[in-house]
Amino acid sequence: MGQSEIDYSNPKEYLIGGITITGTSKVDKNAVLLLTGLSIGQQITVPGEDIADAIKNLWDQNLFSDISVSYDQIDGKKIHLTFYLVEQPRLSRYKLEGVSKSEADDIREKINLHKEKVITKNALVSSKHRIKKYLINKGYLNADVQIIQKEDEDFDNHIMLTIQVDKKEKVKVNDVIIHGNEKIKDNVLERAMKKTNAKELKNFFRTKKFLQEEYENDKVNLIDKYNEKGYR
Repeated sequence: MGQSEIDYSNPKEYLIGGITITGTSKVDKNAVLLLTGLSIGQQITVPGEDIADAIKNLWDQNLFSDISVSYDQIDGKKIHLTFYLVEQPRLSRYKLEGVSKSEADDIREKINLHKEKVITKNALVSSKHRIKKYLINKGYLNADVQIIQKEDEDFDNHIMLTIQVDKKEKVKVNDVIIHGNEKIKDNVLERAMKKTNAKELKNFFRTKKFLQEEYENDKVNLIDKYNEKGYR
């Protein structure tokens, strides 16, 4: 007796006679059982929301790349459930390419990557976003970041990451041009934007480096200037 005996057009109530968890090595099976919200002796409807909720609870943990369930035994009013799980790969190591040692140290502090971390798509997207944000604040507005995954043959279900960074050229400010200003003098606005470019005292004519963080601060200062004059 098994899965084929379930009539999906005619839900029935059963008592859970047993629950088997397979496919886990890093995640404790008892913890998985708790996460399902199911227990032996519990009355459930098959098919129904009980199993659907159990599967959703497991997906929400971001620990598994595949989840399925089967009804292996049906004995009168009792049913035995088996959950088949495939764990998400974990990180064994990673390296950064295309940046200096000091930049690599800074980036490592900003991204949440460490040994044995569960590697999900969201984890990779988040890491990439944080690296690009760091580079933008350094003036590399056009930087490209690629994360290459490779199976680690030395450890089962582990991957290695290579983070390739192409900083490209820094974006520099050649001039600040103001259009449409009628209420406040241009020199007042220019002073409010003074930190958008880093002035080099040693070489006054040197092209100024664009600083994204200071640019954002200058925009706030600029708005404050207008507010001081009563403009909203």
